[in-house]
Amino acid sequence: MHLLASIRDNLGMIIIIATHDMDIVPLYCDDTYLLSDGGMYYSAHLMEIWKKKDGLDTNCLISTIGAARQKIKHMIQENNR
Repeated sequence: MHLLASIRDNLGMIIIIATHDMDIVPLYCDDTYLLSDGGMYYSAHLMEIWKKKDGLDTNCLISTIGAARQKIKHMIQENNR
């Protein structure tokens, strides 16, 4: 993943990642597309995914991430100050 991030940053390329590992999403992704039942459920900038309360059940996502959850919460708190 670090190699892909380096390529993205140095060459200005867009990298598309399909993953179930929610731990890497806040570390490597800017825009996020959540898929459900074979289609796109929601798309937004990473920070907007975690701020949205209505129409998006983030409880299932929050329970799947570990240390990244704390980082996201901290980023949101810093952003809201």
